[in-house]
Amino acid sequence: MSDSNQAEHEQISTSLEVEQLDSNLFRSKSLWVPANARGVFGGQVISQALVSATNCVNPNFGLHSLHVRLKDLQPDATIECLL
Repeated sequence: MSDSNQAEHEQISTSLEVEQLDSNLFRSKSLWVPANARGVFGGQVISQALVSATNCVNPNFGLHSLHVRLKDLQPDATIECLL
């Protein structure tokens, strides 16, 4: 893997990191706010929710579907995901 690909992979992996607060409670470690945006990038929040879900279920279960409703949040808001 080239240096630029490695750096990009690390950046993506880091942006998906969540902190486990309890057995089914996670908190984002970082949120990206695009320039001139009203809030955080929803795709990152969705991805972090999916990472959180896979961290608290039996590995024999796979993702069947994902339903999302995004809400306007201030960039400094804390987003907790209770699964």
